[in-house]
Amino acid sequence: DIRTTTIRPPAREYRFDDPSDDYELNLGHPQHRALLRRLLLREEPGRKVTDAFSDISFSGLPPRFRLEECAKVDDFGVPQVPTQGTINFTYGAAWPSTPRSNSGGAMAKAEDWIWHGRVPL
Repeated sequence: DIRTTTIRPPAREYRFDDPSDDYELNLGHPQHRALLRRLLLREEPGRKVTDAFSDISFSGLPPRFRLEECAKVDDFGVPQVPTQGTINFTYGAAWPSTPRSNSGGAMAKAEDWIWHGRVPL
């Protein structure tokens, strides 16, 4: 069963419901670049995209490189991520202000699911 398969290096595990974790991404690896793009596209109400990133360090990138350069998107809405170098950071996803109970109504619950990257079946 593919759902119980362990992730083998150099692939990196990503949890859609809570991606908070310490990351070490090799930007020469396509899956690592895709993961960084996914984190950069994860919108959180009331926060800048880069606010969720902390303890950022780079290697193999220009000395003046900043994460904000990756947050810029092209005409297709895809973040422009370098194809070489390494980036280390801690990602902290904020929890939504929408409650998960029925007290927020059907729309609030749906927004909460979407915010967490879940799709109710």
